[in-house]
Amino acid sequence: MNRAIEEVEIRGRDIPWLQVVQFHKEIVKRAESGFYALNGNDRLNNRWSCLKGFDPDELAGPWTIHADSVLSRPFRQAIEAGEHDALYIGGPGFIGWESSFGKFYPRWQPLLYREVIVEEQDEDLKLVPAQGEWNVTPLFFGLLDRKSLALPDDSDAFAARMLELAMRRREGGIASMAQAITDTFCAEFQDTEPELKRHETDDPFDTPATPWVLFAPTSQFSALTRHLLRDYESLESILEKKPSRIGGLAILDESASETEELDHETIPVIPLDDAQKRAVDAILQGGPLTVISGPPGCGKSQVVVSLLLNAWAHGLKVLFASNNNKAVDVVRERLERFEQENPIAVRAGNRKKSQIEEVLRRVINLVARVKRGDTKGIDPEKVKERQTKLLQQKKTIENTLETGLPQRINEAIESSLKSYSNRQKILQAAP
Repeated sequence: MNRAIEEVEIRGRDIPWLQVVQFHKEIVKRAESGFYALNGNDRLNNRWSCLKGFDPDELAGPWTIHADSVLSRPFRQAIEAGEHDALYIGGPGFIGWESSFGKFYPRWQPLLYREVIVEEQDEDLKLVPAQGEWNVTPLFFGLLDRKSLALPDDSDAFAARMLELAMRRREGGIASMAQAITDTFCAEFQDTEPELKRHETDDPFDTPATPWVLFAPTSQFSALTRHLLRDYESLESILEKKPSRIGGLAILDESASETEELDHETIPVIPLDDAQKRAVDAILQGGPLTVISGPPGCGKSQVVVSLLLNAWAHGLKVLFASNNNKAVDVVRERLERFEQENPIAVRAGNRKKSQIEEVLRRVINLVARVKRGDTKGIDPEKVKERQTKLLQQKKTIENTLETGLPQRINEAIESSLKSYSNRQKILQAAP
């Protein structure tokens, strides 16, 4: 995944960013290996399975296989129970080695992978390609690095070109798609042939693995972070050439205070105490980084909802992300209370809960109505005037409450009611 990184000439505390990036890259590298490298001798686990008899004629999909083609029963049961948020088809496989406590263990590693959605159809499973394209696994790029080989083009273009060449080989009479792909990679990088074809003559597994596999992310390595290693490698390359080009890392630097200040007043859409309001104000003023911390129930979600509503009111774009689906759902549910026809937020991420298509449809319908002049008498100036009037009324109520008069009246009423109740009890008890 290639991303443009803004050039920022900042040194500040003179943080050794190259060493920091290299350290984190090594951590991600160890986790990423577990994402793609599968234990070929463990065929009965709930994270991956060989696909018996699967040999696609083309790579566009979808593909239909018999449920028994998924050889790992625990994995099949996990799919049926919906335990995995993401699933990938990978292949053709090649042998790699993983070291642990001084010993090396064989791993089955796919050359290519693509995310799929698995749909149950009677006794069959339909593998439907999800968003995105086929990608070359980072493990192959690691193999190239060890052999001091370089890609002739960027990774996305490389994957597309390899698939096109493989399809030509397949149409030319190669027996299987897996063989066509492996031969294509070996022809492009001849030095990789011993590794890519080692399983044909020296298979270290108890039972030969199938060319294609179906797998899910490990618990230690999320599907959402599977491109992190390439990002760290890009950062490392940039910092090696020019250490002062730290891009977005500048927000962690003490001298990163030269940010554009925004003049956005916090609209009191929902109640906030002083600390919560200061937090929302700080973010709306355009600071590079604001940290809000506190125990559960202290009002952090209230701050988030207020911030998102204020950003929407000021025409700002906000990405709210979390490593917890429940946190996103809670904020989304609170925002829905403020929506009528105009959507405020779009729920993305989790495929089962995504509202992208629904919100897009609502926006298209709303735009079409505006173009037809069907706005049901909505006048932006009147809306703004009513907003100002309501805010003035709110301020008046707040000022009245601050005088303590409503509280004293309420206390007097409660005292009178209590006296009346006591008098009634005395009268009822009298002979």
